[in-house]
Amino acid sequence: MLKELNIENYILIDKLSLHFDDGLTVLTGESGAGKSIILNAIKLCLGEKSSKDIIRDDSRKAKFELIFEGDDLYVITREVFPSGRSISRLNGDVISISELTKVTEKLIDLFSQKEHNYLLDKSNQVEFIDNYSGESNKKLLKEIGEIYTKRGSLLDKLKTLENDTNSFDEIVYEYEEISKLGIDPNKDGTLDDEYKKIVNISQIRDHVYSLREHLDNSIESIYKSTDITTTIREYDELFDSLNDRLNNSYYELKDVYDEILNYRVEEYDESYIREVEDRISEIEYLKKKYSKNLEELYDYQLLLKDRMDAFHSKDDLIESIREEIKKEEERYYKKSDELKVLRERAFEAITKELTKLLSELSIKNAAFKLVFEQMDFREGGLYEAEIYASLNGLRYKPLKDIASGGELSRIMLALKTIYTKSEGIKCIFFDEIDAGISGKSAFEVGSKIKEIARDNQVVSITHLPQIACFADHHILVTKDDSNTEVKKIDEKEHINRIAFMMSSVVTDKSVDSAKELISRALKV
Repeated sequence: MLKELNIENYILIDKLSLHFDDGLTVLTGESGAGKSIILNAIKLCLGEKSSKDIIRDDSRKAKFELIFEGDDLYVITREVFPSGRSISRLNGDVISISELTKVTEKLIDLFSQKEHNYLLDKSNQVEFIDNYSGESNKKLLKEIGEIYTKRGSLLDKLKTLENDTNSFDEIVYEYEEISKLGIDPNKDGTLDDEYKKIVNISQIRDHVYSLREHLDNSIESIYKSTDITTTIREYDELFDSLNDRLNNSYYELKDVYDEILNYRVEEYDESYIREVEDRISEIEYLKKKYSKNLEELYDYQLLLKDRMDAFHSKDDLIESIREEIKKEEERYYKKSDELKVLRERAFEAITKELTKLLSELSIKNAAFKLVFEQMDFREGGLYEAEIYASLNGLRYKPLKDIASGGELSRIMLALKTIYTKSEGIKCIFFDEIDAGISGKSAFEVGSKIKEIARDNQVVSITHLPQIACFADHHILVTKDDSNTEVKKIDEKEHINRIAFMMSSVVTDKSVDSAKELISRALKV
């Protein structure tokens, strides 16, 4: 349940705190007062793209906070800085937008004109049907996607083989040129270090002899020092620790000295030096020729070997890949047909709910069908689907081509009702659900929203008294100069607001009409 919305430094809002309750809450106000700004603030808090242009005072950040309460407490904040950078947090911890979406998609559902248009897109209609079906459709979609990817990989492999213009002799030549060196990335990778040691061996020898001499003198000096500290420690306990440290230094230095004493300075003859130089030169030549480092050169040698082995049986390999492609395509067709059947079944169930809901919204003669179109191979399956509707006995047309805005609004409301029910979403926010409707149709839409609000928390931005009259809670949005403010209004103010929405003026007559409308709503 959405409990609280806090906004700071956002467009028309300096600072605003809004508390929400169960049931149906309506937001009303004059055009331009900032009703939709409140919805957009919620969207921003939930992760919608932001920019520095939304900041009211660009000397400080804009801040948004949503608080949801239920089995768990969710405090979601979003800060947008004058630089345009933004940070989202969940219960105080920084969170990515993608991770935040996973958390919030089951907490609240926003339905505005943008989402209205979203459901008119046939690809989104299919997604809606799949979500309604549950895991069965999603599992099949995943399998179809994996088959599609595997088939694409096999086609690429086949194309490479069929277009391979390299002759067998060229492959053999390159393989022999590289393999005759017997490259070992581990051993040959140390050649440069070994060569550096070889050419500097005389300096190494001189330094080792010098080091032995210095260490011998140092060890002798430390040994004598320990004799002194052993004597002094009898008179001053401070020298206990100093004596221990000198002893430790003595034994540590003695170990180093012993290792250096045992170090053997190798002697290299001229033939071995030339051998190392020649090998380095040969490897560097091939690295430059093939534009590869040592590891890549070794891997290329293995690839050439595989190609040599495959070259003799190239036709068999091509045929084998073609057979595998054929099997994957058969699986693809089969899985696509299975998905088509599942979607048809799901849509039958949706249609039953949809026609029932529309009947309650005074659309009595509505019929729907799911029209499939076979496509080329694609990740989402072989068939594309689109919802077609027939109203009042007229011919079926795509949902997006229904002429009446009022009918379309009611169909979208019904679809949204089915969606939120199937997804288990308990908080719904409507904006412009009343687009294109008035009078009796608007009252029926208000009645349906009220019905949804009996089991869910619903917030609706509306311009229509026929919807506002069903409110359990009424929030009035006003604009004072350049600042948007909100106020929860009491029963008397609610009646006056409905009266004003009905006739643009509050009179005894309009108040009586408002009371009558509210009374009708209470009886539904």
